[in-house]
Amino acid sequence: MSMFGIPTEEEICSLNKCDFVLLPGSTILANAPGNSDALKVLDRITVPKLCVAASCWGPKYQPFYSAIKSITPPIGCRDPYTLAVCKQLNIPAILTGCPTAYLPCQDLSPANPYSIVGFARTQLDWQVHTCAKIHGKVVSALQEIKFEQPIAKRLHSDVFTYEDPAAVVRHYAGAKQVITGRLHGVLPALSQHKNVMFFGDPKDTRFSLLTHLGIRIQPMVGNVGISLQNKGVYAEKLAELRTNFYNWANVFGL
Repeated sequence: MSMFGIPTEEEICSLNKCDFVLLPGSTILANAPGNSDALKVLDRITVPKLCVAASCWGPKYQPFYSAIKSITPPIGCRDPYTLAVCKQLNIPAILTGCPTAYLPCQDLSPANPYSIVGFARTQLDWQVHTCAKIHGKVVSALQEIKFEQPIAKRLHSDVFTYEDPAAVVRHYAGAKQVITGRLHGVLPALSQHKNVMFFGDPKDTRFSLLTHLGIRIQPMVGNVGISLQNKGVYAEKLAELRTNFYNWANVFGL
């Protein structure tokens, strides 16, 4: 069922006949217009409401306090900021990170290594200028095709989309490095033990997960080079979060 609309009476009745309702990750705990409207009726769902790897989105939006209070604890939190919000509300929570970072490592070594780039929603000229410094073949990861495809054309890069999850993982597994401004670009790259560079707003609370892992957040200003970090930086913390993720699932017998 979509998070982007309020369930009908019939759908609410259907949910209440389930063993439990599983709420996804992403920014569903941000009180943003159209972001997670389904959670507005969460108090009418009578079965357990399990939430894994969810995130707030400060300072852009306030936390969705009423929804957070209606979730069956412990809440699985994607990042330390969201964990802190739950603690302030005295709601049990576990820092689970994101399961897209725990995908099995395929360790592919293609004959023609390439770099993957992914584009944030702002500072497009800065991104093009910075990514143009990458040596060798470049492949653009398109999560939101409408605005990302024109940027990829400016870089004269190959592209892949996110329609086939298995194919997406293969692309990241075959890359030699990943330079991105998207969480779901850097996280699958970490699962494949890749060297990474992440750019974005350091004040964005969604990225507190990366700070926790030791990944630098490069502000999109100035004339910067390609500065990569390898798995030696993030591997230990990532393993800890993966254990937390399975501990959260074990609480509910999943």
